[in-house]
Amino acid sequence: MKKLIIFIIPILCLLALATPAYAYIEPPDSTPSLESINVYRNLLEPGDMFVLVYSNIPYETPPDTPADESFIWRMVDTDNTTMLASNVVYVFNIGTADFNGYGYNIIPFYFSADDAPNWGETYTIRISGTPVAFEDPPEYNFQVSSSDYSDLTDSDDVKLELSVRVLIIAEDLNTKWGLTSDYYLTVDEDTGTYLSLYGQSFFRGAIYGIQGLAPEAFRITYIDIEAPSREWGEEYSENLITQFDGTWWGDALVAGNNFFDLDYNLIMILITWALVFGVMFAVIRLGGDIWMGLIIGAVPLIACAKLGFYAFGFLGLLAAICMLYISSSLWKSA
Repeated sequence: MKKLIIFIIPILCLLALATPAYAYIEPPDSTPSLESINVYRNLLEPGDMFVLVYSNIPYETPPDTPADESFIWRMVDTDNTTMLASNVVYVFNIGTADFNGYGYNIIPFYFSADDAPNWGETYTIRISGTPVAFEDPPEYNFQVSSSDYSDLTDSDDVKLELSVRVLIIAEDLNTKWGLTSDYYLTVDEDTGTYLSLYGQSFFRGAIYGIQGLAPEAFRITYIDIEAPSREWGEEYSENLITQFDGTWWGDALVAGNNFFDLDYNLIMILITWALVFGVMFAVIRLGGDIWMGLIIGAVPLIACAKLGFYAFGFLGLLAAICMLYISSSLWKSA
């Protein structure tokens, strides 16, 4: 019995560590094609480069092995040997589009300014089958032509052009993938056409950082708002003090200051508080409560400050005190 257990345990361990293996798949039904190659620069920083490839690997019946395991994409230098970048497709199955990444798809290559190859050169886009998926891995080569390079150099213009290109591809995939309207990659709004939630999911998975590369393809964009710090001053309050200068009302206010030989109008302050408490008392007597009286009593308090009965800054102080009281009451009740 012990010998049997010793024999079984290693077998179970091997089975636990084993990973499923796919059978070799057949080459594509026909030679893959590139629908378009678009090359842009100065997107995220001056001198960077972004290559967007729209391709088709035709299979009438998509293999069980996902496309990101069966094919690898490379961008090769002009010497046809040096590899500049590599990537795999993003497998996105949605609705009736259950292609395992085959058929129509996109491949991006991004180069920072330090790593970007020379602009305008004739590079090679190479599609290679992997030894894992193919018994005899196929290879296909395509050339980047001068017409594939964008003429734009301003970052905002380039981002807009790429955004338009992304939306064109998304609308084409709606047809090529045979999607129903419930699964469209695009959505039409009053302000234009944008990526739908499904479209955002696909392109964000296929192109890392696409929100920064093609922000106009999204309904909601994030931008840095330059808001300089505000410089506070006393210009408004000073204008309130002098707003009645040269009028009979201004002369009356000055006379009130001089009557008590003060730099503020004590008479008008007393009249203000008389009005406030008079209104509060009337409201309470007419069936209101003290809170209603305080709210309505604030009306003559504000009006009198605007008419110059007392300093406008004092009204701000009263408002701040009221806000502190209200906030403390809310937090206490919470």
